[in-house]
Amino acid sequence: MYLIVLNYRLFPKSSNQATYRHQSKNNINDLNVINLKIMTTKVLALWKIK
Repeated sequence: MYLIVLNYRLFPKSSNQATYRHQSKNNINDLNVINLKIMTTKVLALWKIK
């Protein structure tokens, strides 16, 4: 899951649109949800360290 998010972030949106054009919007939404979950876990981890 982390690799998917890394790939999703590293490549610009133009290449993402070309890559995911054949997929349904649901798959892109799933990636966004995974992105949000990982971001929140990172923020919580940093907050707990403080």
